[in-house]
Amino acid sequence: MGGGCSKQTSVLREIEFFTDTEHGSKDCKVPASWRQHNSLLSVYSLSSLLFCLTGLFYLVLAVLLPERVVWGGDYVEALLWIWCGMVSYQCDVVDLGIPSWSHPIDRISATLFTLMTTIKHVVCSILGRFPLGIMLLFPVVLGCGILCFHKSCAAVHNSNMKAYFFWHSGWHFTLSLCGLVYYGVIYLGPK
Repeated sequence: MGGGCSKQTSVLREIEFFTDTEHGSKDCKVPASWRQHNSLLSVYSLSSLLFCLTGLFYLVLAVLLPERVVWGGDYVEALLWIWCGMVSYQCDVVDLGIPSWSHPIDRISATLFTLMTTIKHVVCSILGRFPLGIMLLFPVVLGCGILCFHKSCAAVHNSNMKAYFFWHSGWHFTLSLCGLVYYGVIYLGPK
């Protein structure tokens, strides 16, 4: 019976994490004082908007080259990139270090979007819809992105603002630039 209680506690912790309005977590918050060290046009701030750029690029390619569409959800996926960029900017820039609705929305959006793109990649790879380079690029970049995110979380835990800005920007840059290359190869590369 004790095992059931710990599983329930674990599930409740996960729900609490995804619904928490703190930037970071209740136990490890991004300090509000870091807001004064970040401008709305810094590299860190603009890194969130790279998701929007990737989504716009993807959407334009899907509209201009519909014969290269990989799966039926390309248009929706492109719009989700844009959504994630706007939510990320609100969360990581506008609401940096202060409680806000944007933090749980960002966590949920980023998690679901990462899961969706991973599942899409696996399925499309199995179906042979991607060139070998794309099949190999995705897991490497996803791993690098997760490493950057993990290091940004560690920087918050260690109260290292500069490391947080660096590694969290890396998380955004890694995934967004990979997306630009990924969709560029799929839509503009050889058939």
